[in-house]
Amino acid sequence: MDCSEIEKKLIFYIEGSLLLTETEKISSHLKSCNRCNELVYSLNKSFSIIEDQKLLKPSQFLYTKIATKLQNENDEVYYYRRRILQPILVICIAVLALIGGIKIGSIYKSALTTEMASISIYYWNDMSQEPIESKILKGE
Repeated sequence: MDCSEIEKKLIFYIEGSLLLTETEKISSHLKSCNRCNELVYSLNKSFSIIEDQKLLKPSQFLYTKIATKLQNENDEVYYYRRRILQPILVICIAVLALIGGIKIGSIYKSALTTEMASISIYYWNDMSQEPIESKILKGE
């Protein structure tokens, strides 16, 4: 077997899940190949570190510490949204509403001006419409 085939099967060799014939082939290769032997050593070392970490038990207050930190982060985000972003949003909406109102008002005003001119002329020249006032003014 060459080194590339051995490297693919080393993890299974370390775990002991290979067939007896493959285990013997890998063992004989490891006796003659320093590079693969060093790889087995580093894998065994890594696995032992992982196993040591599995044996560690978390503190009984770990959950409360994590929950407290998460709550504090949520409070900071809430504060940021509530105290900073909300007033900025309200001001932006008010400014946009004001600008929109001015634009709508100027459009309505220009349309209203021409219409109001004809109406105001009608009401200023109402002498022809009310003959009683003209009779009183003429002295009849």
